[in-house]
Amino acid sequence: MSITMTVLYPNEEGSKFDWDYYMNNHMKLVAERLAGPELLGNRVIKGLAGGAPGEAPAYQAAALIHYERWTAR
Repeated sequence: MSITMTVLYPNEEGSKFDWDYYMNNHMKLVAERLAGPELLGNRVIKGLAGGAPGEAPAYQAAALIHYERWTAR
């Protein structure tokens, strides 16, 4: 059974999310640290809109890391 680890970054009032750093540095570090034959891949989703028209997204980003199976690291 595969497993997906989800990391959510809330979109709180006044918060900022450094997309350049996250995509070019942080995700590379995550890939290096979590690499292994079980890792199927990862992706990052950017929050664009909330549930109602004009509403802000609940999350600025969501990182999804997919594994064939999880083994303790």
